[in-house]
Amino acid sequence: MIANQHSFGFNKVILSLDLMVFALISYLISTKIYTIHIDTYLAQLPPALLVVAISLYLLSAFEITLNVSLSSLISRNLIAVVLALAILFVIIYVSGPGSGSNVYGRGVLFLTMSLFCMWLLVTRYFLFRFQRKKVPYHEWVFVGSEQHFKRLKEETRDLTRHRFTTEPMSWLEQSLERKLDAGVILDDSLYDDPLLGEKLITQKFKGATITSIDNFYQNYLQKIPLFHIKEHWFISTEGFGYINDSIRQRVKRTMDLLIVIVTLPVTLLIIAITAGLIVIMDRQNPFFSQQRIGWHGREFEIIKLRTMRTTTQENSQGSIQLANRSEVKLEEQAVDLQNRLSTCMEDDHKDQWTSKNDTRVTTVGKILRRYRLDELPQLINVLLGQMSIVGPRPEQPTYTRMLEQKIPYYDIRHSIKPGITGWAQVRFPYGASIEDSSSKLEFDLYYIKHYSIQLDLAILIKTFHTMLSGSGR
Repeated sequence: MIANQHSFGFNKVILSLDLMVFALISYLISTKIYTIHIDTYLAQLPPALLVVAISLYLLSAFEITLNVSLSSLISRNLIAVVLALAILFVIIYVSGPGSGSNVYGRGVLFLTMSLFCMWLLVTRYFLFRFQRKKVPYHEWVFVGSEQHFKRLKEETRDLTRHRFTTEPMSWLEQSLERKLDAGVILDDSLYDDPLLGEKLITQKFKGATITSIDNFYQNYLQKIPLFHIKEHWFISTEGFGYINDSIRQRVKRTMDLLIVIVTLPVTLLIIAITAGLIVIMDRQNPFFSQQRIGWHGREFEIIKLRTMRTTTQENSQGSIQLANRSEVKLEEQAVDLQNRLSTCMEDDHKDQWTSKNDTRVTTVGKILRRYRLDELPQLINVLLGQMSIVGPRPEQPTYTRMLEQKIPYYDIRHSIKPGITGWAQVRFPYGASIEDSSSKLEFDLYYIKHYSIQLDLAILIKTFHTMLSGSGR
């Protein structure tokens, strides 16, 4: 497309500028701080530039488009820097730390990459904002049912750089002639229309973007539309490879353990302080545990910091355990769910099942919820291998059984380990109904289908922002 061609040229300029800045930073550090001779610097520069260029290219760290969020762009650049640093360190150790043939020294390399990383983050932030102001709206013509179009308009209300219409196909051709960024969103069933197919092929080779509803939702809304997919979609679609990929699961497990180990001293200090405040101010046990459904549907206990007032004999816990042991039929449990939820003193659905200004939340609890600190003890579950840092949030057994009956494909979220934070939590921060649980499932399915280290990092960045800004609940 016309806009994409301009973006491609702009991206090449960004990459070239990045490499020049890297060369300048490494020159100043090598020759001015470490007094390395200019000839040695010039001899070592090409392989370092090559590694940095490949890392930025592989991660698309310089591409700024309409469907890339700022957090995703930042995560790409962070991973690119870590990848380049790791490769260059390997080269140093293979050639020998003191060898004249290695690529810089460890001190030069670390300082250079640190400053270069700062350059990338600052420039990406301002380039992102510049592109959002400069790039024209993406015009979409929707071809399908009126019901699907209404839902599309509702769910894309936050996509301020996109406009949607149901104008006839002639509108698309006129848009392309005016060099606008335009495309078609199509119901899958309409691909069988031969006349429409001929028009779409013509417009596609003129530069239009042709996509289906489910692909649009995945590419631009980063979720999978439950209302549009059927059983055969799961069979024919690509993705979901992480579920049966033992190597990627081991890599994720290793990253989980590294994060827990690195953050453990600070985490223990925060838990100790907050637990003491709960005891002093609220005069109750600072910790509580609950049953959750985890990987492959197995039950396990999570540990949390208490944020709500309890009644005598832990009425809320007792009601949940009684419901789990009772022989009441599932439909009766579903009907009575809201009544039982209203008496639940502590549950994992603080974003889904408690009211915004719930009077049961204590003073300390409000702070813990706002900064998501009540979840910190679940790092123990991560160490035990029951949870991951990132993944779908685990649900209570009673709620899980009810939601599996009400929401199609809900059990798929149990195909990977649950997480302390997740894609649904950072993209859909509030929910208070079965419909909201369905919306969160759309994000969970996207995460399972598109799992990557880059996506995990983007989620952690968003979570960290939530914690610092105090925008949790």
